Amino acid sequence: MGLGVQTARFLLFIFNFLFFVMGIVIITVGAIVASKSGANYNLLSEGSTKFTEVPVAVIIVGVIVTLVSFFGCFGAARNSRAFLLTFAIIVSIIFVLEFGLGIAAYVFHGKLGDALKDGMMNTFKNYKNDTVPEYKKDWDNIQDDLSCCGVNGPADYLKELQMISIPGSCCGKLNTTTPQTCGLEEAYPTGCWDKLLKNIEGQSALLGAIGIAFAFIQLLGIVMSCCLVKRSKYGEYV
Repeated sequence: MGLGVQTARFLLFIFNFLFFVMGIVIITVGAIVASKSGANYNLLSEGSTKFTEVPVAVIIVGVIVTLVSFFGCFGAARNSRAFLLTFAIIVSIIFVLEFGLGIAAYVFHGKLGDALKDGMMNTFKNYKNDTVPEYKKDWDNIQDDLSCCGVNGPADYLKELQMISIPGSCCGKLNTTTPQTCGLEEAYPTGCWDKLLKNIEGQSALLGAIGIAFAFIQLLGIVMSCCLVKRSKYGEYV
C-alpha cells in the first residue's frame, strides 16, 4: 500500500470522525431548539405553518449523519471497498438533498414572516376560548418569557379581541397569586411576532453556519472515499 493511499485512508478516517461529531452537534442543536422553542411553536399549530416539525427534522438529520459516518469509518479502518462505496453514495445523495433544501429555503425565506404572523394570529384569536385553554397558557408564557405582547403589540388585545384590559403576562405579572392586568402604557410595547421572527432567524443562521461546515466535510469525505475506491479497483487498496 503506497504512502498516498495510507494518507488518503487516514484523512478519510479523520473526516468521518468529524462527520460523526457533526452529527452529534446537529442532534444537540436540534434538541436545544426544540426545548427552547416548544411552547413558542405551539402558537403556530393552526394554519399552514409547521414550525414544530423543524427541530424534529434537524434531529433526524443528525441521527442519519451519525449512522452514515459509521460506513466511512468502518470502510477506512477495515479496508472495505463495499463500505467505502456505500458511504460515498449515501453522502452524495444527502448532499444533493441538502442542496435542494437550501434552494427551497432561500426561495421561501421571504415568506417566513407572513407565514409566522398568520399562524400566530390564528392562535391569538383563541386566547379567550375556554375550549382550547392551552393557547392562553402558551401566549401568557411566551409574553412573559420574551417580554412581548400580542402579535403586533399590546393594542391587539383591545382591537382584535375586544378586551377591556391587557393580560398581566404583558407586563411581568404572570406569576402572581391573583390574576393581574396591565394598562396599555405599562405593557411591553413590542409584539411577539417580531420577537419570535428574530429568534427563528437567529436559529436559522446558526443552522446555516453548521450546514456550510457540514457540506465542506461531506465533499472532502466523498472525494477521499472515491479515490480509495478507485485505488482498490487497481489492486492498490483491498
